[in-house]
Amino acid sequence: RKLIELPPNDRHPYDPLFLAASLNLLASIERESAQLALAKPLHAEAIQLLKALSEKPPDGMNPNDVTHFMALCRFENCLTRRDAREPTAEVEKTAGLVITQWERFVQGFPKTYMYRESLGRAYRFRAELRMREKRWDESATDLAKAKEIFEEAATLFPQVVRFGGEMGRTQIALGEVAALRGDELRAAEWYREAKRTLERAVLQSPDSADDAVALKRLHQLLQILGKP
Repeated sequence: RKLIELPPNDRHPYDPLFLAASLNLLASIERESAQLALAKPLHAEAIQLLKALSEKPPDGMNPNDVTHFMALCRFENCLTRRDAREPTAEVEKTAGLVITQWERFVQGFPKTYMYRESLGRAYRFRAELRMREKRWDESATDLAKAKEIFEEAATLFPQVVRFGGEMGRTQIALGEVAALRGDELRAAEWYREAKRTLERAVLQSPDSADDAVALKRLHQLLQILGKP
């Protein structure tokens, strides 16, 4: 915070953006610790910083970086708002705006993998929101889109091993939609496919807590179906 209080000539033009990114990370940590009341003001401060940058970007700053981090902060805020049980329609609306932005970035910058990763996660998140309201068809459509994005990204960027974990979590969600629709056979197929995907992901990235948690949850879902 002290850095951005310095005169513009005495600091890096990206310092305010770095602060916003740090606040966004802190907010996500507070959310994962179930401290939603602490997460919300951090989200708000990060978004306010980025709004100011978007209105008057300093010399030496790429406006696309501001736009991307704004989308990222709004997406993480969506996760917090979901956990806070805010109205689904309002959270979904923001998620849709974020998806639109990242769609444009993927089209305009096809060689930048982080845009594809963010877009796939946003589609999966919106699918999960729609699952809460039993909108199975819309949810399945979003998940199919997320799956397509992660498959293409894994092919284009084989060095980015975490796409395997993202794919596995998407396959789990597809299995959940099938199970909720009453198609246990298709659900089991998706879960088994997810199991293979996540096991490979864990081998490639053994320190990934997200992949390990997803694999553990997957075993539970298979047991519920009676197909361990």
